[in-house]
Amino acid sequence: MKFLTIFVVFLLSFNTSLHAETDPADESKRVMIGITDQSGSAIGLSLIPPNEPNWDTKKAGLSITLKRAGKATDENQEIEAYMIRLDKPFHPVSTYMEQIRKNTEEGYKKNPDFKLSAFDIKEYPQNPQCVRVYMLLEDVRTTRADLSQKKWSEQHMLSCGLSKHKRIGFEVRYYNRHYDQNKDELFATKADRLFETVIIEDK
Repeated sequence: MKFLTIFVVFLLSFNTSLHAETDPADESKRVMIGITDQSGSAIGLSLIPPNEPNWDTKKAGLSITLKRAGKATDENQEIEAYMIRLDKPFHPVSTYMEQIRKNTEEGYKKNPDFKLSAFDIKEYPQNPQCVRVYMLLEDVRTTRADLSQKKWSEQHMLSCGLSKHKRIGFEVRYYNRHYDQNKDELFATKADRLFETVIIEDK
């Protein structure tokens, strides 16, 4: 998948009835990225960050990054949402998923810094335009006095293709970078909750 570069960006108005029910107070925290034109065509994505303190938010063009420090100085959690240009159309979804698997596995075979330790991809029933991806990467750059403590980058991702704009999509990645002793056992549940708030605009 490739990042899509578009320079004119507008905040979009999203129909909040399209996602799982959330506390009305949370809607004020919703963050958005997207584009629109004079004809009324609009594409975009919005989400509600986790209900935890100390998330720093940074927007840059058609992407948004939220980061939160972890227990150790080199640990953190991070959420990225961005627009992509699809290598393969979303349908058929089996071909789309196989392309993601191929790109991931080939990419990490050549990566000197991270080893792909686990990978899973499946359809996402909550939104038929998305697939759900899980990756566990071992950070092989890291050395510590206690060699039993490996460092990991654990990732949950939604990768979505648009129906009307067929070669454009969005991805949301949720990272947890941690040492063994600071693994977050609730991380998958947190990712579930985050993805339930995601709204995609395609009109």
